[in-house]
Amino acid sequence: MLPRCCTFFKLGSEGATKTGATHGKKSAIHSGRSSKYGCNMAIKPVTEAKLKAAKPGDQISCGNGLLFRVKSQGSASFIGRSRHDSKQVSVYIGVFGRRSGEYSLAQARERWREIRLEAKNSGLNPADIAKGITRESQAVQQPGRTLSDLADKYLEVATSTIKEITLKDYKNKIENDILPVLGESTPIVDLEWANEGRERVLNMKTAIEKRGAPEQARRVLMVARQMFDLAMDYGWLTGENPAMKPRFNARRETEHRPTIQFEDLPKFFEDLEEAAIKPLSRLAVKMTMLTFCRVSAIARMQWLHLDLEKKLWTIPGEITGVKRRKGQEHIPHLVPLSAATLALIEELEQINSSHEYCFYNHHKKGQVFMNPSCINNSVRKMGYQGICTAHGLRALGTTGGIEVLGYPFSVMEKCLGHITGSKTKVQLAYDRAELMKERTEFMEAWGQTLIEQGMII
Repeated sequence: MLPRCCTFFKLGSEGATKTGATHGKKSAIHSGRSSKYGCNMAIKPVTEAKLKAAKPGDQISCGNGLLFRVKSQGSASFIGRSRHDSKQVSVYIGVFGRRSGEYSLAQARERWREIRLEAKNSGLNPADIAKGITRESQAVQQPGRTLSDLADKYLEVATSTIKEITLKDYKNKIENDILPVLGESTPIVDLEWANEGRERVLNMKTAIEKRGAPEQARRVLMVARQMFDLAMDYGWLTGENPAMKPRFNARRETEHRPTIQFEDLPKFFEDLEEAAIKPLSRLAVKMTMLTFCRVSAIARMQWLHLDLEKKLWTIPGEITGVKRRKGQEHIPHLVPLSAATLALIEELEQINSSHEYCFYNHHKKGQVFMNPSCINNSVRKMGYQGICTAHGLRALGTTGGIEVLGYPFSVMEKCLGHITGSKTKVQLAYDRAELMKERTEFMEAWGQTLIEQGMII
């Protein structure tokens, strides 16, 4: 029997019939075109170079149901297409690349071949095989786990490993950013890569960035990553972590937090007094400007850390809002309290002296101190969206201290709570003691300057 791709044709005018396999010269019928049976097809093979040149949105067939797909965000991966129980299924193979855990074209083809072969022999869904699920594991797999279940489990486990203040912050991120967007009742398996869970997680991150909170987006992604790591430890989730750090980040110039100029202060203080914000939030904005502290430290200000006789606020280094290098977490940040700041604290005493935190939260159950985001939200409500942030007010103070009051940058660095270099405990203690006199003088002058510019105490 001749091969299927042999050529059979009839010689026209003579009426004679000629059959046989064509060898040597190609017949005209096969030159550069595919035949009915796909013989002698002039198709360029898929190469890694072609895959690397693909653009977002491109989808390239790699043969035998294996597809190469580049998503709009730029991430590239291999997807297998097959049928199981008369339905088409998509099987996530892995990310395209040469690093550990990634797949070259050859590796993706081999992996897809293995999956298809095992699916044929076992009768299992190819998607389950790709996730490492066997007949045995199916029998013991815990069904019905939701994202809400995972959140509860994560907070339960984290209680023994994460300090209380940080845990409360993580809980807020879960309740305010993760569960509402991804869905409390969403089955965890629906958030696997094969089910486009990765895309949903990245969309969550992008949405937070678009509302002007890139740092919040990074921290929310970190918490989600920890949650899914736990899910993988318990066998609730297979494959890659859908909240893993993005492999590709477009290079961008350093973005400085927007702030106002010194000459804008009178108008700023006028807007601060007229804004429709809570009195406690108004005091928090003023405290930020007077002390140069981060909003997370302001929100967690405690009475036990204040020494009103010595006019000093000692912020423990382990408290969120004080940045320290690894091994320097024990070093507190000292804040000299000016007369203006002490007057502000007196006003706080009338409101919250019976509570642990100076900025005690009266309106939200479970959160004993003010949410740090309230300070930024207050600045936005004043009409300064995109013009100024609470963090930007720290930069304003630095500029004012150097350019207006004439203090050196070294004093500003200590006021901001920056610790640079790898110094010994003795050196660090000396640094703090050496500049306390200058810092105290500056804080007093700065507080008086803000009052002169219109701050009402």
